[in-house]
Order: sequence, then structure tokens, then C-alpha cells
Amino acid sequence: MSVEKNTSTLRVLRVADVSRDAPGGIRGYMQSSGIALEQRGHSISYWFSEDLPTPKRLGKLRRVLIPWLIAARALGSRRTRRQFDIIEIHEASAFGYSFVRAVLRTHRLPCCVVLSYGVEERGWRAQRDRWRTLHVKAPLRHRISVPLTRLAPARMGLRHANGILVPSNADRDYLINVRGLAPSLVAFVPTGVAQDFFELATVPSASVGLIFVGSWIDRKGTPELVAAWQQLSARHSALHLTVAGTGAARDRVLADFPPEARHRVQVHPNVDRDRLKDLLASHQVFVLPSWFEGMPLSMLEAAAVGLPCVVSSVCGNVDFIREADPARDGGLLVVPHDARALAEALERLICDPPLRSSLGARARERAREFTWEHTAARMEAAYFQSLVASGRRPRDRCR
Repeated sequence: MSVEKNTSTLRVLRVADVSRDAPGGIRGYMQSSGIALEQRGHSISYWFSEDLPTPKRLGKLRRVLIPWLIAARALGSRRTRRQFDIIEIHEASAFGYSFVRAVLRTHRLPCCVVLSYGVEERGWRAQRDRWRTLHVKAPLRHRISVPLTRLAPARMGLRHANGILVPSNADRDYLINVRGLAPSLVAFVPTGVAQDFFELATVPSASVGLIFVGSWIDRKGTPELVAAWQQLSARHSALHLTVAGTGAARDRVLADFPPEARHRVQVHPNVDRDRLKDLLASHQVFVLPSWFEGMPLSMLEAAAVGLPCVVSSVCGNVDFIREADPARDGGLLVVPHDARALAEALERLICDPPLRSSLGARARERAREFTWEHTAARMEAAYFQSLVASGRRPRDRCR
């Protein structure tokens, strides 16, 4: 896809029910790609959860009501309708505006683009696979509430959207081949990585350090990481592990590790950008055994620093570390849910410094193909395609 700038300027409102201060994830994807879009000449605005106030007593009902609040605010404000060409909404909150716009059948409203950072329906299937792997029966309340409050609204939002952005080819294939959406509607827009991560040099060390960056939740494969670490730490006395950006307190994270394996584990619940760069540069191997992802920013940042990446063969991971030849892209792929396979892959890198070095160099070169500028170019093309799909003409955007 061409990365040349389009001469027309778009006015885009990007909406997600997440905090504007949330680390990484969807917020990081939106703001980093938004900066790159602005550099291409477009006007980008945001509504985050702080801009979508609802009574705290709503609790879990918030998820149901927020999409309608977004729709009401977008439709009720004449200024909003005139100010934006496109309203892009995170999949979890898109169905209200998407549905209402489709029902009204008017070209005067900003077209609706849905941003899916991992398709909800695929995530639910991955969750059920996880329960089956663990021989756990899905809780009844989840079997009832998730299809009603998450999956059905998500399908509605995607079905009526003028365009859909997804961070992995697995998501795109699912929406086209399973949900039957038109290929022209769904754009693969991968995560990017900032240039300053390429400027870091790894710090030489006599010992090997593993680093995990992400929320300390089951979806990130934390039980497998704990089990693999228990095996590896018993065999390698100088090995150390850092878990960063967990969002969970240090004692809460360490409680998941056996007592004998805790003393060489460092926990950083919250890390700012500069601290993250320092941590990555001082470690030798990045590990992320998730069983469901979009395309994790942490993986790209670690690769840009020059760390070999040991990640699970799911979702956007395999768009970066390709399955045909993972080593060529600077990483090792492991099947999800398999602590033994994870430990074996990490063992290879721990015991083979030349392999670590060669994979790290290849990871850095692979990451150069995933800049935020490249992300913004793909996003821009998808936006213009969505305007065509919505029936709006370029001259409508230049009033």
C-alpha cells in the first residue's frame, strides 16, 4: 500500500471508553497513530472515558450504555456533525452510532469507522479454548452475558460500519471469511513503533535477563510464564526475570510465583516511556506467551531495541514473527497454553549467545517495517475508502 500523502485533509474523531492515561494498548495505538496522522496533515480529536462521564453507580451497565451515549452526543451536537468527516469508535462501543447512522441513511453524518483491537468474537472463542485447555467449565453468567452484552452489539457495530480497522490478518480473515464482510470494508492496519526505540543500544551483561511487558492477566499467558520461570530459574542461577507494566501491585504479582522462584523476579507495576526503554535495553530476551492479542506494541518496541522475541503463535504476533521462518524475523514462536514449549524456547536463547545476538539483529530490522508512519498511511487509505463506502465525495470533506 502506498505511503504517499493524500492531498485532502480529513477531520477525524477517535473514540474509546478507556482512560487517556491508560498505559499502552488501545490508547497507545490511537494516540501514536494519531500523531502520525497529524503529521500527514489530518486533524485528529479524541473522546476517552474522561470525556464520556456516566454515574459511577452504573457499574457493569456502563458497557451497555456508553455506545448509546456516544451516539447521542455525536448526533445531538450540530457542531460535532459539521466538525468531523469520520467518527472512529473502538469496537466495544461502536454499535450505537454505527446502527443509528445506518438506520437514518444520511450522508450528512460523519461516516463510521470501527477500530477493532482484536475482534471481540475471536477473543471470546479464544477464551473458551483457554477454558477447555484448563479443563474449566465456562461460568454460566459468562455464557449468558457475553453473547448478549458484548458479541451481539459488536456484530451490529461491525455490520453497519463504513470501514473497519484491524491490527492482524487473522482478524481480517475472520471478518471476511466467517462473518461475511466485504474485503474492501476491512483494512489490516498494524501497530507501529517509534523511531527512538531504534536508537537504543543494549547494555552488555554477564547474566541473561528475560523481560515481560504487559498487564498481569491470564490472557497474557502469565500462568505459563510462571511455570516456565520455575523450571528455568532452578537450572540457571544467574538468570533474572523482569515483569513491567503489570498494572498490578508487586506483592500481587509475586504471589503467583513459588517462594523459591521469587527472589530473582523484579516487578514494575507502572513504567513510563523512558523507564521502559531503559528496561528493554538492559535485558536480553523479550517474552510474551499471550493466547489472544491484537498486535502488541511491547513486542515491536522490544524488537526495535534489538531483543529476540519469544511469543505465542497467535493473532498479530504472526504478522510480525511470521510462521514460515520465525528466526528470519528475529523470534521464536511457541504454541499458546504450553509452559513446557515456552521453557524450551527460552532455554535455547539462554544457552546460545550467538543465537540471541543474531535473532536480536533480525528483530530490529523486521521492526523497521512497522513504523507509525506506515500505520498512518494504511489508516489514511482506509479512511478514504470508508468515505467512498458511505457515499461521501472528496468535495464533501473540503467545505
